Amino acid sequence: MKEYIKVSLSKQLFTESLVELRDNWSEEIPDRMVHSTDGPWKVRTGWFLSLAANLEVFRDEGFVPNDSLEIVQQYLDWWTKDYKERKSEPDVINTREDIKRGNNVINKVLESLGVTKKT
Repeated sequence: MKEYIKVSLSKQLFTESLVELRDNWSEEIPDRMVHSTDGPWKVRTGWFLSLAANLEVFRDEGFVPNDSLEIVQQYLDWWTKDYKERKSEPDVINTREDIKRGNNVINKVLESLGVTKKT
């Protein structure tokens, strides 16, 4: 029988998750393909997936401030259509513009939650 860990979703967990995605992942774009075992790089598809998952779950739980709902929805629309469509092509890499898009939504939501930008 599988055991599951029950996670209590909260505004604090949401905020900490966004801060971690913003501050603890490298924005450097290396000249080689990076994988999950290479460390936390924002250029990895996993970063974009983590951001989309966090935004969607916490939006659905009501933790995204009203003044950030539009930018969150725009990011999720981009993720589910444009990003996935583009990534279906072989040898397509993530760009600095992609990272900037993710950082912008993180900063907007955190600002709405009263969290200042990393200095």
